[in-house]
Amino acid sequence: MNAGVMRSVALALAVLAAPVHAAPRTVTLDEALAASTAAPRAVAARAHTAAAAALVAGAGAWPATEFAIGAARTSRLVATARLPLPVLGRERRARTAAQAEAAAVAADDAVVASELRRDAAADWLALYRAGAMAALADESHAQLIELARITAARNQAGDAADAEVATTVAAAARAGAEAERAHGEVTLAAMRLAGRLGWSTDDELIAGGALPTATTGAASSPAARAAKRHVDAATAAVAAAQAATRPALHLELEADALAPDGGPPDLRILVGVELPLFGRGHDQVAAARAAVASATADATAVVGEVATATAVARRAVELALRYAARHRDELVPAQERATALARAAYQAGAIDLASVIAAERERVAVRTDAVDAELAVSAAVLELAAAEGRL
Repeated sequence: MNAGVMRSVALALAVLAAPVHAAPRTVTLDEALAASTAAPRAVAARAHTAAAAALVAGAGAWPATEFAIGAARTSRLVATARLPLPVLGRERRARTAAQAEAAAVAADDAVVASELRRDAAADWLALYRAGAMAALADESHAQLIELARITAARNQAGDAADAEVATTVAAAARAGAEAERAHGEVTLAAMRLAGRLGWSTDDELIAGGALPTATTGAASSPAARAAKRHVDAATAAVAAAQAATRPALHLELEADALAPDGGPPDLRILVGVELPLFGRGHDQVAAARAAVASATADATAVVGEVATATAVARRAVELALRYAARHRDELVPAQERATALARAAYQAGAIDLASVIAAERERVAVRTDAVDAELAVSAAVLELAAAEGRL
């Protein structure tokens, strides 16, 4: 073996012995979902709900009370007071409409929280996959380094040409570059998850724990609940608009004192009626009813979309479980046996180098497909849980 080949083999062995990075922090799916409640988007959603709830207290406020006092040239003192009488339901209907609107805002914010949990779960699955791919890349790198050692030993025994040694070293170097890229993907996936949860993107994270394969519990879709709340809010707005078309009553009190003739004060009590003759109240009622029709149509569409998404997700879970089981029980074991036999045959000189390298690459491809199949099960399970409001 010439000196150049020896240096290449030494380089490959040095790459294999490269120092390993410090162990990152392990994050389970349950931890990621729990942390999503404190994420910036979740905090903002709760602030929206609180703001809408605060508006309820100010809705349907008591109309303004008017006071006036004046004097005449005849030394008379006149004092008047105008007291509204909210007895025909305007204020109560306004408060009811505000409460319904607050409930709709809270339901919308629940949708935001649900979407945040789904996005956090997707980011966690991406981190899990990146970690699995990095581990597989490290394993393949180690296998090709070992193949380079076997080839070098055969070369020293005269059973392998220098070209075969150089080929295995190049393959190991390529595997090392792929492993480095795979670890870079882990870093990027960790940064995405950390950013989603409001954590520092400098944190080193890795997904740990079991993959989700089933969910339990019964609930309803947050999107469907929000759509129903918007119908309720629009309906309450119709009632408020109708109440605004009714007359408003007020009580007027007038006291006339200090008359020039020194007589007793004169007190008058009047009941007035405000008639909204030109307030276009009926147009406002019609607009509110149109909003109810629009909200109802939206709710119908959302319910249909949720039903479709649920059916698709259930079918996706069934297909993903079947595909993952085939990889786990058939494809991966068969390819592992084939690759092990190829390595043994090459070490014995029964097959050429190209065959064993091809077998190793095929093993990596099948293992990658198996990981993706398992993750597809988890993704389908989480999608079903999100569609059914159980995530």
